Amino acid sequence: MNMLSRIFTAVALAGCATGCSIGDWLRGDAEPELVIKDGATQREFRFTYVANVPKAPAGAQRLDVWLPLPTSTAAQRVTIEDVAATVPYAIATDPETGTRMIHLRFSDDALRETSIAMKLRVQSIERKRDDERSSFTDAPKPRDLAPDALAPWNAGPAAMAEKAAGTTTDRLEAGEKMYRAVLDHMRYSKDGTGWGRGDVAHACSAGFGNCTDFHALFIAMARSRGIPARFIMGFPLPETRGTGEVKGYHCWAEFYVDGVGWVPVDASEADKHPELADYYFGSLTADRVAFSRGRDLVLVPPQQGPPLNFFIYPYAELDGKPFDGVTRTFHYEDL
Repeated sequence: MNMLSRIFTAVALAGCATGCSIGDWLRGDAEPELVIKDGATQREFRFTYVANVPKAPAGAQRLDVWLPLPTSTAAQRVTIEDVAATVPYAIATDPETGTRMIHLRFSDDALRETSIAMKLRVQSIERKRDDERSSFTDAPKPRDLAPDALAPWNAGPAAMAEKAAGTTTDRLEAGEKMYRAVLDHMRYSKDGTGWGRGDVAHACSAGFGNCTDFHALFIAMARSRGIPARFIMGFPLPETRGTGEVKGYHCWAEFYVDGVGWVPVDASEADKHPELADYYFGSLTADRVAFSRGRDLVLVPPQQGPPLNFFIYPYAELDGKPFDGVTRTFHYEDL
């Protein structure tokens, strides 16, 4: 029996006793129709998300844990096969962003070392550029034009957007010019400090970072021109089919064009693969699963700590204070 099987076996009985079944979660949910464009590739895989909860320190009374839970969209179909947990859990959705999550509360005898394991079946569809139709047609919300805490559209990104797009009024054309400007300005690097927070000030001044920094800059530039844009956080899969561990997250951006919908942008992947720069404006491979949207997130129920910069790893609070003791592992298995 492998590690993941042992985790599910160890907590399955307790999870079944919570009174919250998988069927209850999904009953009544409207499943979006998958949009498969001509020639688009597909990928079906099992994704396992494990949060390891340590034994609480002496004197602790309550531990709250939130995990992001991906939703089905026109580009991915998510089926929850199993959730193994030793305490009851609740499913909720942030009305501002549409991000779904699981919340668990450990107290008294439940404050012991344990694991929470989610087993998801995902069918992912390649998103291909199509100037006439988008897979995502939900309307933008006010926060898609508002500044984020680390991504204000101040003088830096606004000046870059003005230089890139100038007097262009066509949003699709402006989006592509800003995308090219981000690629010209940024390089993918995890050297030094300051990267990895989606900090626009760092991106403007240092010109390097990871996917969060690339897309924070693009989003701030778009919003400075009145173009709605949003941040998508998920996980990447290796292009080669098989099974293995997923080491960490990946993010990308979307901006809204009237009459088209949400157009995806993956500038950091384009920087790592310059030969695909044209592709990653408007297209995304099927080798990914999206988990959450937006930044400065207030969870459900609300956390007592500050809003989350972004939400992809487990977030926990011990007696109402942020707690970083919960670790995580992620695995995929192509089906």
